[in-house]
Amino acid sequence: MILIVLLSGCKIVDAPEDLESLVVFGFVHFEDDPSFLKQTATGLLPLIELHREALSEGYRVADLTATDLEGAGIDAPVEGGILGAVGLVGYHNRTTPVIDAISRPDKAAMFPDNYLAYELRRTSDRACFLDATCDRLDQTAFERTKVVLLGEAERTFDIAYRSLLLDEGTFTFVRQITPEPMSFSTGLATVHQQYSFVMLFDEGTSAQRIEAFWVDAEILGLDVPDSYAVDQAVSAMADQAERVDAWIDTQP
Repeated sequence: MILIVLLSGCKIVDAPEDLESLVVFGFVHFEDDPSFLKQTATGLLPLIELHREALSEGYRVADLTATDLEGAGIDAPVEGGILGAVGLVGYHNRTTPVIDAISRPDKAAMFPDNYLAYELRRTSDRACFLDATCDRLDQTAFERTKVVLLGEAERTFDIAYRSLLLDEGTFTFVRQITPEPMSFSTGLATVHQQYSFVMLFDEGTSAQRIEAFWVDAEILGLDVPDSYAVDQAVSAMADQAERVDAWIDTQP
């Protein structure tokens, strides 16, 4: 049997069993054979159910290391590891309209309180992805935002979406990559690099979003505990989910 598997050319996926490492696994192997994302999804589902309450509040996950970034095909310097956290939020809309909303090019008009500017500088066929004719969408986006106390900041980043049909339903994975530094206008903070890995899936009649994010940031003159950073990030996830739902609800 082992010889048959080897001769067939199939990949043997050896995914970790704990959630903290599994989201790193999904991030690193995002561009690999779909079997890696399938293993990520089947591994995460029971863990989401087991840790649902804790995930709604957010907690630390394994840091991203230089080896992880190299495995993901990202050329960026890392000393030690990049702080990681994970959270779970729910929408009251299903996955398809959520993906339509979060991949649109007019986010500055959709969410004027959050974006000073937003522009898709590159995109593959979005309509093809939304109607499930294509299983992938790639975008490069530019955004300008304003954060209370820290000021304005700009960044250009890559977003990739992959869709996978499993026995449990359709899963959409999203990976954001921002390896370049982002400074705030006040000079009080710098984000050296940031990354995220998202899995979206329908649970009943509504979408669920589990998101892991890693941020290499420096806030001058402040000693910010990890717990505070995680709380704020997960709170921002929940707020954005509410805004997306509210926008979808206004559409004809």
